[in-house]
Amino acid sequence: MLFGILAAALLAGMSPKPPAQTMEATPAAYQAWRNALVEVGPNLAAAGHRGFFGRLRHIEPFLANIPADANVPAILYLHDCPGLKIEAVRDVAELAAAGFAVFAPDSFDNRERKSDCLRFDYVAGLNPDAYLQRQSEILVALTEMKKLPWIDSSAIILYGLGEGALAAANYPGHEFRGVVLTGWTCGGAQYPPDVAGLKTPADTPVLALVSRYDPWFDRSGHAGNCGAYMAGRKYAQSIVIENQGLHHITWANGRAREAVRRFVTSLMPPRL
Repeated sequence: MLFGILAAALLAGMSPKPPAQTMEATPAAYQAWRNALVEVGPNLAAAGHRGFFGRLRHIEPFLANIPADANVPAILYLHDCPGLKIEAVRDVAELAAAGFAVFAPDSFDNRERKSDCLRFDYVAGLNPDAYLQRQSEILVALTEMKKLPWIDSSAIILYGLGEGALAAANYPGHEFRGVVLTGWTCGGAQYPPDVAGLKTPADTPVLALVSRYDPWFDRSGHAGNCGAYMAGRKYAQSIVIENQGLHHITWANGRAREAVRRFVTSLMPPRL
C-alpha cells in the first residue's frame, strides 16, 4: 500500500518520454516479435485450412505453408502494460474470429523490460522508456508482417489496449488501414502533453473505446475520451461505455464488442 502511494506521488516525474523524431528497430523489439502470440482462424488462409494458435517462434513452419496468394487481412495487436494476460488472449481470439490473422508481440519477452504499471493499484508511468519501446515494436512487427507473402499488406489494422493504445495513438505512419484504441483516453494527468492526442494520419480511420469509469483514469465517471482530439477527422469515432462495472476491458460490453467487429470488418478489402 505504501509503495502504491509513493508511486502515485512520483507519477508525474516518471511519465513516458515524448515521441522521438525517428524510431529505431531495437533488438528488444525483434525479440518481442519472435515471441509474438499468433492466431489464424480455420478456413481463413485457404478452404479446409485448420488454422493455428501459438508463439511465433514455435509455429513458423505453419506460416510458411500458407499459400502466397491467400491475401489475408491482418491485425497488429499491442497488449497493455501488464503484458500478454488473459484480456489480450481474449482480444486476439475475438479478432481472429472476425476473419483476421492476428499478431501480438510480447513486450516482456526481454527480461530487462520493466513494467510501466502496478496492475491492481492502477498506477502507471513507472517505466519512462516504455513509450519508445512500444513504438519500436510497432515498427519491427509491421516490417516483419509485410514480409509474409500471404498477408494483404494493404489491409493491416493497428489495435492497442491501454499502454498499447497509447503507442498506437502516437504512431504517425500511413501504413495501417485503420487504428483501434481501447482503454485509453488519448491523454491523462499522469502523461505529458507530448503523448496526448492522436498522431495518426488525419485520413486514417480510428475507433476509440473507453469506460467512463476506467479506474486507470478516474473511478468517479470522468475518465475522459479520445473524442476531444478528433475534430476535423472524418473517419474517427469515440465511444464511451457507460456501464460502471466494465472498467478497463471494454470488450466485455456487447456494444463495444460489436462496434469493434463492425469497424474492423468494414476495413476489409473485397475478397475475390
